[in-house]
Amino acid sequence: MKCDELLSEIAASVQQRRRQLNLTQKELASMADVSERSVRSLEAGKAYGIGLENLVAILAPLGLCLSCDGVSASKKTLLAQEVGADPQDLKYEALLQQAVASWTNGGEAHGQNS
Repeated sequence: MKCDELLSEIAASVQQRRRQLNLTQKELASMADVSERSVRSLEAGKAYGIGLENLVAILAPLGLCLSCDGVSASKKTLLAQEVGADPQDLKYEALLQQAVASWTNGGEAHGQNS
């Protein structure tokens, strides 16, 4: 898998998940402690130099993770995957939704002045 294909897969996963959680790019950036520009660049598939630490920081509040399924160059080699649907994961999903709800306050990012 080429780097731009991988980045496109991750970008789509991040954007889809952020929207599912009703987060703005600014809110996600705040939760991940990265710049809003980093989130925008990643979602646009243009974040080639984002760095692993920032990528993982952006994925974490979304309940996404990077996985490596071996050395093959398949689509599953390194891509952001949403948590599965077993009962424990559904419990995690509910906790994640609750954390996001407590982090945001009427659409305003946590810790910011109105």
